[in-house]
Amino acid sequence: MAESTGQQLFVKNSFSNEDSQSLRLQFQDRITGIEQEMKKIHGALHDFLGTVHTDFNSLLGKINIMRENMQQLREESKKSNDKLRAS
Repeated sequence: MAESTGQQLFVKNSFSNEDSQSLRLQFQDRITGIEQEMKKIHGALHDFLGTVHTDFNSLLGKINIMRENMQQLREESKKSNDKLRAS
C-alpha cells in the first residue's frame, strides 16, 4: 500500500501544472463527448421504443378485429349449417 502511494506521489509530482491542465481538459472533452453521445442514444432509443409501442398497440387492435371477424364467421357458418340441416 505504501509503495502504491509512493508511486502515485511520484506520478503526481512528475507532471507539471501545464500537463495536469492538459490532462484535465482532455478528460473533460472526453466526458463531454460521451455525454453528447448518450443524449443522442437516448433520443434514438426513445424514438425507437415509441415506434415499437405504437406498432404493438396497433397489432393488438388488429388482433381484436380479427377475433370479432372470426366470431362473426363462426356464427354465420352455424346459421348456414342449421339452415341446410333444416332443409
